[in-house]
Amino acid sequence: MAYILGVSENNGIILDPRTKLLLLIIINVIVFNKLDSHLMSILLIFFVTSLFIFSKKYKTAIVSLAIYLSYTLVLMYILPHLTGFLAILIGSVLVMFYKLMPIILMGAYFILTTGVSEFVASMEKIHMPQEIIIPLSVVFRFFPTVVEEVKSIIDCMKISGIGLNFKNLITRPLKMLEYLLIPLIISIVKGGDELSAAVLTRSMDNPVQRTNICKIGFHWQDYLYILLGLLLLMGLFI
Repeated sequence: MAYILGVSENNGIILDPRTKLLLLIIINVIVFNKLDSHLMSILLIFFVTSLFIFSKKYKTAIVSLAIYLSYTLVLMYILPHLTGFLAILIGSVLVMFYKLMPIILMGAYFILTTGVSEFVASMEKIHMPQEIIIPLSVVFRFFPTVVEEVKSIIDCMKISGIGLNFKNLITRPLKMLEYLLIPLIISIVKGGDELSAAVLTRSMDNPVQRTNICKIGFHWQDYLYILLGLLLLMGLFI
């Protein structure tokens, strides 16, 4: 029901969409100005995973910490022993995702815990232009749709006897790429058109002020995380 209404379905402590957007901007500024700081990276990871915990997305928080720990161990104990082109290739990819992981997690939290109607209502409160709100609204629907499409494609591959597993990835990687990417690209193109039509059908391009049933507002948790975010931002000058 919550998905149909365009609001997030959760029972935890959730921030206002404007707070999430501000925190996303703060984390981006910190990451791209403190790329060499391991301490800041660790603080940002725990900062973002605490948001998942408070929103009762415990599995996501645990998986995020596990991935970050795995990246750290690989960079510390495996990468130094690699040489040549392989070391450069693997090292570049690992370091890039390692540094950008706080941004990726914050973006994931933003999308997972924010409904389209909540996002639109909050952006209208800060007088964001419709030319920006409409494309971003499509994006909010787009990513969950892509995840569902990927799950459906993987299920179809299993039924056809070509499951997406380690053996098939090693023995016939090109076939796996073909079976997964071609249906996904077709679904993405079709789904993008459908989502754009759905957004316009809801008259989101109408200049008249729209009504909504979302409860948008700042609470104690918003002020707490804004304060913590600003303290992390001050770390750039230390």
